[in-house]
Amino acid sequence: MIPTFHTARLALRPFRPSDAPALASALDDWEVTRWLSGPPWPYSEADARAFIAETAEDGVKVWAIARKGEGLVGSIALGAEIGYWVRRACWRRGYGGEALQAVLARHFAGGSPDGADPDATPAGQDVRAGVHPDNLRSTSLLRKSGFVPDGTDRTWFPCRGAMVDRPMFRLTRPAWEAARRA
Repeated sequence: MIPTFHTARLALRPFRPSDAPALASALDDWEVTRWLSGPPWPYSEADARAFIAETAEDGVKVWAIARKGEGLVGSIALGAEIGYWVRRACWRRGYGGEALQAVLARHFAGGSPDGADPDATPAGQDVRAGVHPDNLRSTSLLRKSGFVPDGTDRTWFPCRGAMVDRPMFRLTRPAWEAARRA
């Protein structure tokens, strides 16, 4: 079971079936989905329900990012890579960075929940992230968090119907601690 935990402004919790309409609305926005290597586009409520059911059944480490008064803000996941998104109405408020730091803190403290994903990053070990090459905001956030370039990989983006060569980044615990102190 994915634990719920809180930051100063956010709750990171498992997705619920009642999140499906908000999830569908957020990911049916091309300005959000075009950067993501997972969801299709257009994104429907049926896609959202299937995604939520999959995360509940498979023990995938995916958290809904929620804020009182704003509902669903976005999502963050930690498996073989860390990935996150924030719905467009909540951009430029620091929610992505706040959620990223919270999940990294749990991970490096050894508190990353166990799950069924055999490719998941074991607690405390280096974390990888990949971004669409044009996603400068995510690249900047990763660098501010201590991630450094770590090659490229070719990834399918269903929303684009294309393979994309993504820059990859790696974060070590010492680099994360140094970035937190800076």
